[in-house]
Order: sequence, then structure tokens, then C-alpha cells
Amino acid sequence: MWRMSVIAVLAAGPLAAWGQATSRPVDAKRQAALNAELSTLTRKLIDNPTDVKVRTELIRFCLVRMNAPEKANTLLHVSVDATLRRLVPLACKNLEELDAASCFDLGKWYLCDLAPAAEAGIERGEMLTRARAFLERFLNVRARKDAARIEAMVLLDDVKKALAGGPLPPPESKDPPKPEPEPAAPADAPAGPSVIEVHAQTMWNAAGKFKKGQSLEFRAGGIWSMQSQRGSCTPDGRDFGSGGGKIQGYLRGRIAGGEPFKIGSQFIMAMPADGLLELGMEESSDPQSYLDNSGSIKVTITVR
Repeated sequence: MWRMSVIAVLAAGPLAAWGQATSRPVDAKRQAALNAELSTLTRKLIDNPTDVKVRTELIRFCLVRMNAPEKANTLLHVSVDATLRRLVPLACKNLEELDAASCFDLGKWYLCDLAPAAEAGIERGEMLTRARAFLERFLNVRARKDAARIEAMVLLDDVKKALAGGPLPPPESKDPPKPEPEPAAPADAPAGPSVIEVHAQTMWNAAGKFKKGQSLEFRAGGIWSMQSQRGSCTPDGRDFGSGGGKIQGYLRGRIAGGEPFKIGSQFIMAMPADGLLELGMEESSDPQSYLDNSGSIKVTITVR
């Protein structure tokens, strides 16, 4: 799967086609340099598909150097940081499909993270143009006068100044969205109730280590969305109409990497062995299929 996603980028054709898609003027010398850089990064990743640093560089190359989030999206993997996993799929959507919060996050990200990484001139102008579109969309959709609206207005003013030839805002004044911290090593679960947030974008969420024979009671609530079925559901899942009355999207678990089992909104079980309990949405066995999901649910686990 890793190797195929990289080969797909190569199969998409030369960078000339990408440049035409973004209406860039043709510059043979610059295009040759970009082709060489893309080839180098792609070959490195094909040689070592598990190299997260190279994968991240290639994703950002597609975003910034080529202004092609759709290409970057084909390279996403659960190993890259959460900011890329969350924002790149959103950047591929039409403005009309985005909610206000997504527009705000994308506008700030393009201004404060991607624009500074772009070369001055065409590349930076493309990043700033995207930032302006997202922020203007946010302000059009969100009429409520609050701190987020005020910040968006300040950011949009910075974008307009930069597009007019002014400097970018100092990075320390407007930090880009921060990646989620790396999860700590799972600890033994405490006795009594504990509340776990289970994210739909992550195939398996660590819930703690439990001992053989412990009786666990699960109670789950909330709404999450499965993009592949274009619908939302509770921890009990539902029939999305894919045929056969199959229930999908329910909360499931596994112990020590073993076979998954259904939990739903309420469940009681005895731990069959010592090990790490993980929780996640039922969708598929491919971690990449979870990247465009959204939402999370809260799961209370009580040790009896």
C-alpha cells in the first residue's frame, strides 16, 4: 500500500501537467528543477516506503512547490503528523463543502505554515491566495462576532498585505496548528471508571493495559462520521445502505493486537489475557481508509 501510493504520484505524469492545472506560466528551467527534486524525493520513498521524514517532505513538496493538495493526499499515511492527516484532505475539497472551523484552520495553516515555506513569487502567491479564499469563506459563513472572527479578520489583513508585497506575519505571532503530541506508552488502566476519547481518524486508539480476568464495562456515546459512506452514526453503528443490511461504523476493540470484537454503546467482558486494549471505529483493515473520517466519541470503561 505504501509503495503503490508513491508509484501513483509518478504515474500521474510530468510536472508540466501539474503546473498547467494551477495556471502557472511555463518556465522550462524552473520546471526542470522541480522535476529533478520530485524525482529524487519519490525515488527515496520508493526505496524506503517507511521513511516518514521523506514522506512528509514529499507531501509538503506537493502542497507548496506544486500547489497540488490532491497529489499530497495520495501520499498520506497514519505515520505522518496529525496536522497533515487532518488538513490535507480538507484542502482538496471545494470551498462550499467546508464548514467554518475547517476554513479557519486551513486559512491559518496556509498563511502561517505553508506560505513561509514557499519561494517568494508565484509559489508564495498561490499559498496566500488559498489562505485568502479560506479566510474569506470563514468570515462569510460565520456571522457571530467572537474571538475567532476577530482573529480571522487580522489574519486576512496579513494575507492582503503579503499579497501586496508586504512581509509575512512573524511566525511567533501566529503559530500554525500544532500536530497532536506523540502518544505516551500506554499505562496500566486505573481501577474504577476511566474516560477515553476515541477518534474516527485513527484506526486504533490505545485505552490502557488490563489484566487477565478483569471485568470491564463499556459505555460509549457521541457521533462520528465515516467518509467512505458519507454519513454519521453513534457507537452502535448503522446500516449505511451499502447492501445486505450490514452494520458499519460501530465501536470495536482488540486486545494485544488480536482479532477485533464489537463493543457498541454498551458492553461487558472479562479480559481473556493481559494486554493493551485498543478501541476504534469499524470500517476496514486499511489504516489509510480512516484518514478522511471525522469526529470522536467518549467511552467510559469501568473495571469491576
